[in-house]
Amino acid sequence: MSHQMTSPALMGIWRPQIWLPENLLDKLNEHDLRHIFLHELAHWKRRDIPVNSIMSVLLILNWFNPLLWYAASRMRQDQEMACDALALTYLQETEVPRYGYTMIKMLELNARPKPIRFTAGFSSSKKQVKRRIEMIRHFQKRAYTWTLSGIVVVLALGVF
Repeated sequence: MSHQMTSPALMGIWRPQIWLPENLLDKLNEHDLRHIFLHELAHWKRRDIPVNSIMSVLLILNWFNPLLWYAASRMRQDQEMACDALALTYLQETEVPRYGYTMIKMLELNARPKPIRFTAGFSSSKKQVKRRIEMIRHFQKRAYTWTLSGIVVVLALGVF
């Protein structure tokens, strides 16, 4: 629990923990908290914090490269989409719309999140949230395998 945070986040490199804003527990129900925890645990399972740390080092070393800054931004957006997709695979089909409502509720509760380094959080820009909600609306469990396949193909092309 933290009163300085404005959004739930997975924090820490070596021993990550899920941190919630202090005032959030009063405003969320059990389903909302479950969705948040599933999303944050997806960040942990995907190892997003170490990846973001490596990207931060690359950005420090190549601060002048606009393509790297763009790639880092897109990477964070894609991480959020992938975590949503992974979290949705653990929900029943009837719960999928509620996950989207949790995201909307988080936007209502927190209009301006403060970015905190070495975290992987639930919130993002309005444009990105719209994109994420569209993905949630059309989510099918088999779609996640295609996302994973796409990531593998992009990584393989990047190596070669």
